[in-house]
Amino acid sequence: MGASISRSGLGRSLNKNFKWYWTGESISLLGTEISLTTIPLIVAVTLHASATEVGLMRALVFVPFMVVPIFAGVIVDRYRRRPIMIGGNVVRAAVLAVVPVAAWLGFLDLPLLYVVAVIVGTAAVFVDVAGLAFFPSLVDKRELARANSWLGTSSSTAVTAGPGITGFLVGIIGAPATLLANVGALVVSVLTLLKVRHREERPGNTDEGPSPWRELLGGFGVVAKSRVVMVLALVGGTYNLCLEMIEVGLLLYATQTLRWPLPVYGLVLAAMGVGSILGSMVAARVSDRIGLGPLFAIGGVASGLAAFLIPLAPNGLLGQALAAVGLAGVGAAIVASSIAGQTIRQAVTPNELLGRMSALVRMILFAGMPLGALAGGIVGAAASPRIALIVGAVVLLLAGLAALATTVRTFVRVPVAVD
Repeated sequence: MGASISRSGLGRSLNKNFKWYWTGESISLLGTEISLTTIPLIVAVTLHASATEVGLMRALVFVPFMVVPIFAGVIVDRYRRRPIMIGGNVVRAAVLAVVPVAAWLGFLDLPLLYVVAVIVGTAAVFVDVAGLAFFPSLVDKRELARANSWLGTSSSTAVTAGPGITGFLVGIIGAPATLLANVGALVVSVLTLLKVRHREERPGNTDEGPSPWRELLGGFGVVAKSRVVMVLALVGGTYNLCLEMIEVGLLLYATQTLRWPLPVYGLVLAAMGVGSILGSMVAARVSDRIGLGPLFAIGGVASGLAAFLIPLAPNGLLGQALAAVGLAGVGAAIVASSIAGQTIRQAVTPNELLGRMSALVRMILFAGMPLGALAGGIVGAAASPRIALIVGAVVLLLAGLAALATTVRTFVRVPVAVD
């Protein structure tokens, strides 16, 4: 099933092309977190929108991630990936720059923000799918776990630091102008992508061969027949469902049942980001010891066990500390599991199907998030927020145990795809 993951130092083993890509991606991820936090603030605070309008904005942010990947996957597999990423980031930067300009000129309104959210989200899907298909070509397959760990660390750091940086910038220059930070980050990302000197092979099915629609159905059919990929996607989607259920349950439990002050709630929630950073940093080393497949499954089990600490939290400082420890454990375990799953998917999928594989898997992973949020709200209202937390932890634990019962657990080493 391929060579084992190299134990050479991370900095020594990954090449300059990947490091340029990683640098730009890290800055872009931070900028994206800033915009995800800023745009709702503009809607709620600057434009004084209603709860329904804020909810609509939130839904529009996720719509492209539910619909666009099926088309993005075909495009990514028909054309070179780096130009798609560069073009997508240019579009995102240009459209986001419209918001502060509109605010300064006095014509910023909700319809404009809705359009901006859809365009930026659509471009982001193309960039994400192209990136997931592009960067495996920059590293040896034996180094995929380490490369994914670098990217996972960047993502976790962005999620942790983004809201704090946003609050600081909004307090100084206002919400609309804060989006310029994301514009700047996207410009830097484009420049670093231009520094990547990797000669990318053009896919062979661009001018002749089946139509895009036949490629879409055929490619997804091939990917869907991969038992390993589908197990990873379905279990990963279940993980996401449970995480959203736990986050909604915690929000209700902390603010309505325990009446924590909002700053305390935010501080406790940040523990999950800290745990995520730790998990991304140790994922490659742990997978070297126990294997990628076992790490994917055991990560779900460990996160489920850690999640049980959250509903046990009483009021007061002890309860807040207990919840923070539980969230940190969930973050560390689930991110390490995610890195292992992504590494296996990239390694077992032929290069010409990477785009469609990434698109299909992302659709499944994102589908679990709104379902989990809805389930958390329903269970929280029908029973109690604590019950919602317990149900989320139980299902998360069971999903990890189910993964251990599949063939995924046999992928101890990085498998090499056969083109």
